[in-house]
Amino acid sequence: MWRFMLDTDTGVINWLLERVGLFGPDWLGSRWGARVAVVLVDSWQSIPFVMLLILAGLAGIPDGPDEAARVDGASSLQVFRRITLPQLKPVLYVVLMIRVIDTFKLFDTIFILTRGGPGTATQTLAMYNYSLGFVLLKTSQAAALGTVLAIITLPVYFLWQRASRAVEA
Repeated sequence: MWRFMLDTDTGVINWLLERVGLFGPDWLGSRWGARVAVVLVDSWQSIPFVMLLILAGLAGIPDGPDEAARVDGASSLQVFRRITLPQLKPVLYVVLMIRVIDTFKLFDTIFILTRGGPGTATQTLAMYNYSLGFVLLKTSQAAALGTVLAIITLPVYFLWQRASRAVEA
């Protein structure tokens, strides 16, 4: 759907921009446009999940410390910085780790939108691994790169586990 919406000639996004008086870019044909399109689509897909996790974290924070700080004369910004945010840190760590792991495995959005192009503008390691294994048929190099990706992702996974334990505690 996004590929159709971002089409230069018949896409609804450029049509809406023209109605406002702006010239729509070549979303999927230029390096800058393709990168912006991938970020836009990935954000559109991931922000609701991230916000749901943060909302769940906010729902788990007790009201007592906030009320005590307000009684003591703390402003809303001070309450957020000194009380709410520190209590929300474990949830934010988990969200950050999930997004980092999702970024490492980002493949489907790029494959559907740009196939890694134009040129290599939107090529990630997962896209390159696909190209090695299925386009260039260099399966041994693709397997090696897959192993390297797993090794790179391992420390992120262990950080995620540590953050998850902090949330449970």
